[in-house]
Amino acid sequence: MFKSDLRSASPMLITLRESFDVFLNDNITLESIEKIGFETELGKQISSFLIEFGDNYNVKNLDFQYQKILQIGKDIRYLNISDDENLPDWLEFEFETVFRKIKRILLILEREELN
Repeated sequence: MFKSDLRSASPMLITLRESFDVFLNDNITLESIEKIGFETELGKQISSFLIEFGDNYNVKNLDFQYQKILQIGKDIRYLNISDDENLPDWLEFEFETVFRKIKRILLILEREELN
């Protein structure tokens, strides 16, 4: 199916995670804000998966979780811009949960490729 693309998606997820870690550590800069968005490498990869394999449930779920993590990034950005010095624990927990879901979906898609 899309084995080579999946191998590149996992490192892209790590890069996305590092960008979000900047937010979670309250070290927000204009450059780090710009890294989060629809034009990330992982986002581009997911878009290509949707075009090619849009009928696959796990690809749809991957896109949904990716959109969710972007929304969390926007929420974190808003709180930081609002000078709210403390991120709610639930927001950090939600970020971790969605990140793990994306990672798990990528593993599932890799296994599907092997079958």
